[in-house]
Amino acid sequence: MNVSKKESIYNLKNNCSFNEICEITDEVNPKSNIINYIFGNPLPKSYEDLGFLKKNSYIGSSENILIEINWTLNSIRKFKNEILLFLEYRKIYEKAFLLGHYGIADEYLTKIETEICNSLWSLENRFMLLEVSQSPEAHKTFLSTFNLINKGFFTPSFAYFLSIRSEKNFSVLKFNNDIQIQFSRFRGYYAEANRQFYYLKLNCFENFNYSEYSEILAFDSYHSIIDRYLTLNKVLKLISTDVNKKEYFPFIISRINYLIGKFDDDYLKSIFIVSFPDKLKDFNDESFDLKTIDYYSSGLYSEAIDELKLKLQLYPSRFEYYLLYAKSFVYLKKELVLPTQKECFQNLIITEVYKQIGKNTNPQNSATNISRISKNLESLNISDGLHSFYDTEFRKNNFWTNYNLLSLSFENPLLSTIYDDVEQSKQLIDVLALKSQNSITIEYFIKKNNDDINKTFDDLNIPEHAKKVELAKFYQSKELFEKACVIWEELIKESNEIMPVLETAIRNLFDCYLKLNEIDKAISLFVNNYLINQFIIQKIDCAEIQNVIRKNKFRNVSPSIDLPIFYSISNADENEIHRTYELFNDYLGLEKSSEIDIINSQIDKNKFIIFFYHTCNPEVFKHSDYINGTKEGLMERISICRILQSIDWKNRSN
Repeated sequence: MNVSKKESIYNLKNNCSFNEICEITDEVNPKSNIINYIFGNPLPKSYEDLGFLKKNSYIGSSENILIEINWTLNSIRKFKNEILLFLEYRKIYEKAFLLGHYGIADEYLTKIETEICNSLWSLENRFMLLEVSQSPEAHKTFLSTFNLINKGFFTPSFAYFLSIRSEKNFSVLKFNNDIQIQFSRFRGYYAEANRQFYYLKLNCFENFNYSEYSEILAFDSYHSIIDRYLTLNKVLKLISTDVNKKEYFPFIISRINYLIGKFDDDYLKSIFIVSFPDKLKDFNDESFDLKTIDYYSSGLYSEAIDELKLKLQLYPSRFEYYLLYAKSFVYLKKELVLPTQKECFQNLIITEVYKQIGKNTNPQNSATNISRISKNLESLNISDGLHSFYDTEFRKNNFWTNYNLLSLSFENPLLSTIYDDVEQSKQLIDVLALKSQNSITIEYFIKKNNDDINKTFDDLNIPEHAKKVELAKFYQSKELFEKACVIWEELIKESNEIMPVLETAIRNLFDCYLKLNEIDKAISLFVNNYLINQFIIQKIDCAEIQNVIRKNKFRNVSPSIDLPIFYSISNADENEIHRTYELFNDYLGLEKSSEIDIINSQIDKNKFIIFFYHTCNPEVFKHSDYINGTKEGLMERISICRILQSIDWKNRSN
């Protein structure tokens, strides 16, 4: 029976060990037409050929992810020199791009395109570089030219969305919606695999279910070796944090070790170190300086700023420095001073991070801007760290938690928080302590891992607020909620407008009150701090407390004005907002809120303003037994607006 070349290669892929595959494929004549079945189109020399495979040379995916990983590794091994050169040039390109040195960035992007190959990575970065260094028109002209000449299979769709993602002012909401609509249309056996493949390449962090790893790697065989290397790295990182794939972990770590040995790429080292902390002594991260972090940990924020300013110029892809630089200004209660006066992505990121941490602007604006920047830079190393910040600040989803932690330097003590087992955390910190002796940051983590119920942080040379925060968190973890409450309440009184401390204290005190069934206290804490700064309570998850109140049919709360305000500003169900509105009116002995005697009331006028603005609206009135029909609802709203005019002088014209 005759067996086709394609079938032969498929059998080789699925039935031979990694070593056998390497030995056999090394013997194949580079000029043989069978080479396309093995390596695809690894080094396209023009954008015309990007994503193009010769007819019938795609051999399909294996059902076994381990086989698919080894098959991809064989190609990566074959083109080791090209990948090493890419990694060297990419580091220079990314540094120049983030700092706004677009001439240097163009030089090294061109080197990647001409000396190595064209790729989806280089295509996106060409779009982005044209967008920021020349004009949106130059960017779109390049896209039009690409569309005219390209012969690729997946590439037209990729080019369209990568171009949008590269725009400085694209709509994040529309981009997310367009991708969701476009790729929900897939049908057939590989529909889900196709959807996940496109998400991974175009909008990675908006998908919360990756499972089709074999197909993702197989589909990527259409693309350059650069793209395949980057996709494999991302897939390995995803599998390493996938709780449903634990049986693959030993194999995944062995493959990561193989890649680190070949390329010494820091991207995967955190995963390896988490699995083998004792190996930390064999690696050094030149981009991460614990001494600089020690200034911050010690509360020497001015000194930290000076050091971080230098580090940001040397290592602009290290997101930890952005975060600590912005935080240092917030802790000093100073206006932000950017590291340079140049218009660049680095300054843009720092500005948005500072705004969000300082809670001085609407977090929705920061969320949109940070999400847009994160998508702009998704092809760069800084992307994972930036996404980690976005996820922490704006999302309530645990899917990416461990993935985000793995974006940290493998020498960052925070990496130790990835473990559920405190003993494993201690092991990593102990190895770091040997590498970085006399580090206050390491001492802090050693103390943090101490499980002694009588421990204190008094002997550590760190700010007082940091000592109290950690001790309160420790008590909370031990379910000593009364003790934790005392400290959180102290911090709120003493924080003196240090927003990160105040936000942490409010959020945790809210949770403690809930655990202690002090529902009224939790609600008042939320409302009172909303009046001070409406942005500082954004991270509080109100779903649990609303569920507790619902189960008790509102019998476990007082019908004070705080109750309807809380429900109105926490995005509660419309019917439940109406329920709290009626409870408050009943408490006052009134049928309608327009009947409230504001002048003689002891209630804070500012609370009345919030109540009238947010609670007393036609949507709530339509459920009232005392307001009949739309006309009466509008008349009641007019009466409320007249009251607002008399008490809210600041917004009277509105």
